[in-house]
Amino acid sequence: MKRFMISAGSNADTLGRFVEHFASYLHAVTEEAEQRDANLTLDAVAYNSLRRDLSGVHCGLDLIGCMIGGDLPNIVFEHPAFQRMHNAAVDMITWSNVSLI
Repeated sequence: MKRFMISAGSNADTLGRFVEHFASYLHAVTEEAEQRDANLTLDAVAYNSLRRDLSGVHCGLDLIGCMIGGDLPNIVFEHPAFQRMHNAAVDMITWSNVSLI
């Protein structure tokens, strides 16, 4: 982790998003376990939202951003058009990893 932090040093916005996304990932894992224990089934919209965080893809994309040295400013990342594109990419990656059998 120390080497990662040194490598990511000048990517403050992207590194900050990684930390936030990792926290969301941990929360999603906990939430999924609690729902499983309670025998709850989510509707498609709620499941898709949880699945985005549960997949870890947000974290992976943040790590790529840190490692290539490009710090995408938050003002760009948070723009609605960028968010739609980002979520579409996350969904494509996430749902390609689903076994329907």
